[in-house]
Amino acid sequence: MDRIFDSFREASYAAARLCAEHVTTAVLERRGDQWAVVLSKEVPEHATHPLEPSPLVQENHALRTHLQEAYRSVANLEETNSKLHKELALKQHEIATVLPLLLRDAPSPFKTDVLDRLTPENSALIRRLEYLCVLSDLQEIDNSAFQDFKTASGLWIA
Repeated sequence: MDRIFDSFREASYAAARLCAEHVTTAVLERRGDQWAVVLSKEVPEHATHPLEPSPLVQENHALRTHLQEAYRSVANLEETNSKLHKELALKQHEIATVLPLLLRDAPSPFKTDVLDRLTPENSALIRRLEYLCVLSDLQEIDNSAFQDFKTASGLWIA
């Protein structure tokens, strides 16, 4: 009587169980990509129903699934980390460019009372544009740098 299994571990577990329960011997044979358990004597019909998988096989499968999820999670975190590093580099570049202007106490071309009435997001965006305009007027940055910085800062939205 032959029993077919997908893995060697399942086949060997089933062979050991059947041999112990029915006092027989078994041989494992490779059949394509599956394994067959060939018993030396007939066993009762109820013994030929699918056996429960080995606890080790189940645990191994659960661990492999968990490991794949962990790899996906690490890949997502590395991608997020990379994006945050790029954003941080852009912000540091912006601060390095704007900080000397702020320390010089340059005149502001925009009305503060108007900016105070805007939402915080829009106000921050307009203030960043204001810094760029002042830097451009003071000829601290050339026109191509102004356009590059405006694009990198997200100020092209304004």
